[in-house]
Amino acid sequence: MSRANVRWVTWLHGGGVLNPVNVKAGLQDMNGQPNLVSMQKLLDYILHRWIDSYYLLIVKFSLGDPVQHKIALVDMLDWLDFIVYDAGPGQIMLRERDFFLAWDSGNKPRVRTMVEKVELLFGRFEAGVDSLICNRKERLRRQRKLFEDFGDRKFEVDQSGLVFVP
Repeated sequence: MSRANVRWVTWLHGGGVLNPVNVKAGLQDMNGQPNLVSMQKLLDYILHRWIDSYYLLIVKFSLGDPVQHKIALVDMLDWLDFIVYDAGPGQIMLRERDFFLAWDSGNKPRVRTMVEKVELLFGRFEAGVDSLICNRKERLRRQRKLFEDFGDRKFEVDQSGLVFVP
């Protein structure tokens, strides 16, 4: 198995509705922030009242002798304290190390109503988009300054500012 995570989404019928299930598999000690779902897609599905859950089936392997594994099946909407959002790619990511510390310790997620879950998700979405806009404006300002200064002198390649790593 490569170090890359394997991910796919399937739908399971339960409680009279189809429930999305995102399957994640990877090595136990990676402790990264794997992508889970597009924030916009998740919010769209919830706000249209198409779903009320987003399940994660997480399978983590330890490639020792013998091979070991642990499995977690959770509704991500119950574990929102362990997600982060990056508006650049638009993805919700799992703070995997913190999640498994809580999961392995038997901690239970904070109980929230659906409205509270959506408020939390939308708050993170809005803050992420606002931050992205500020970052892009700053990037535009810096690039504009370089662009405006570009025509002030003859174009010659000057690599003295580059640092090459062997």
